[in-house]
Amino acid sequence: MSALPKWARIRSWLVEVLFRLCLPVCGAGLLAAGVVGVVTFALVPLNHWNQARAYVPVAAIVEHVQVMPLRRRLPLPLDYVELRYRYEIDGQTYRASRYGPHGGLVGRTELANFTEAVHEFPSVRIWVHPLRAERAMVARGLHWPVVGLAIPALVMCFLGAIMVLVSMLIWNHPKALTLKHGWSLLTKTD
Repeated sequence: MSALPKWARIRSWLVEVLFRLCLPVCGAGLLAAGVVGVVTFALVPLNHWNQARAYVPVAAIVEHVQVMPLRRRLPLPLDYVELRYRYEIDGQTYRASRYGPHGGLVGRTELANFTEAVHEFPSVRIWVHPLRAERAMVARGLHWPVVGLAIPALVMCFLGAIMVLVSMLIWNHPKALTLKHGWSLLTKTD
């Protein structure tokens, strides 16, 4: 067996660490972040929107509305609305704070129109679950730019899955990354 120069062994070791350790960790991280993004921006709002189609309209009084920029959360052209309103059904008063299926993520123009209307006249129409009156929301429609944020999350899922697959193939073939003269992180070949 011919001895490899020290720089070749170090380079080989760095390549193996990169492909055998960093690639699966980064791939799993991308995959997990992508799944969270798809669930957060698409699946949960679509489920809430589907359920809200059966809600009934009720009048409510807005007690508090505050627009909060998302700069501290996500660098997106969206704002977050903090909202509290009360409504009455069958003589019982309820309080809720949900704006829509996206949990308060709203486009700036839609939010500006809403807050301007609320400041002029604090009574708004909300949508209430017919059987569970404590579940309510102001806007039951989807905000498609927010749903569109699931597309980059899907790309992240795809890239993460590819990275995990490639790293699994590399781990299954321990001699795949060995140098011609035989040094490997996992096995020492002759």
